[in-house]
Amino acid sequence: MTTQSSLPDNPAAVTPKHRYIALRSFVTQQERTLAQNRTNIEWTHIRPNSILVAAMGNHWAPGAWQRVSDMIMYTNHNGHYCALSEIQDRCLDPYDALGTMRNEAMITARTEGFEWLCYLDNDVLPAKETLLNLLRWDLPIVAPFVVEPGSGRQLHGPPHQPNSGLRPVKWCVLSMLIFRVSIFNCVGPRFWSDAVGADEGFHFQTLWLYGHRPYLDTNTQLVVAYQPTYPLATNRLSYA
Repeated sequence: MTTQSSLPDNPAAVTPKHRYIALRSFVTQQERTLAQNRTNIEWTHIRPNSILVAAMGNHWAPGAWQRVSDMIMYTNHNGHYCALSEIQDRCLDPYDALGTMRNEAMITARTEGFEWLCYLDNDVLPAKETLLNLLRWDLPIVAPFVVEPGSGRQLHGPPHQPNSGLRPVKWCVLSMLIFRVSIFNCVGPRFWSDAVGADEGFHFQTLWLYGHRPYLDTNTQLVVAYQPTYPLATNRLSYA
C-alpha cells in the first residue's frame, strides 16, 4: 500500500489517472505541505490550519466587507482553508447581543472542525496579508495592533509601541482576534455568560483563569473605521 509520505512532491509528475492521489484531501500542493509540516510539531487535526472568520453581524462599514473578502481569498491562496461566517445579529439594536453572537461563533467553529477562530467586527479594514501574519506566530490567542480612530488611543493594555514585535498584553480590543479553537474546550459552549457580553477585561480574565493570555502583534497594524461600541454605556431604558 502506498503511503502519503512516499508520494511524489509534484502531483503532476504521476500519470493522469493517479495525479490527485498525491493531494488526497488537500486542494493544493501548498496546503498539503503545510499540513504535513504541522504534523511533525502538533497534534493531529481534522483540517490543519483551517480558519473560521466570524463577522459579528453584517452592519459593514464602507469598504470593510471587500477588504475582509480579499483577506480571506489571499489566505486561501496561501494554503490555509479559510471561510467567512456572518453571525446573525439577533439584537433589538445592532451589537446589543455581542455575547450571544460570539458564543455562536465559538460553537460553529468547534462543531464544524475548524482549528482557528477569528472574531471580526464589521468596521475593520485589514490588509490582505493580516490574517496570515497573525497565524504565523502559531499562538493560542493573538491580535493585531489597533488604535482608536480620531484620538489615536491604543486599544490594548499595557501600551506598546508599534513595530516592536510580539508583546504579551493583559487585554486588547476585540475588533480582530484569533483563537486556537481548542482553548474553549475548558469553558464549554457558553463562554459569554449573557447576551450583552462582558468587557475585554472580564473576557481576558476568564481566559487567564484557564492559563491563556493574549499576545499583540505590533508589527501587524489594523485600521478600523469607527470608534469601539460600548453597549453597556448606552442607556436604552426610559425613566418616564
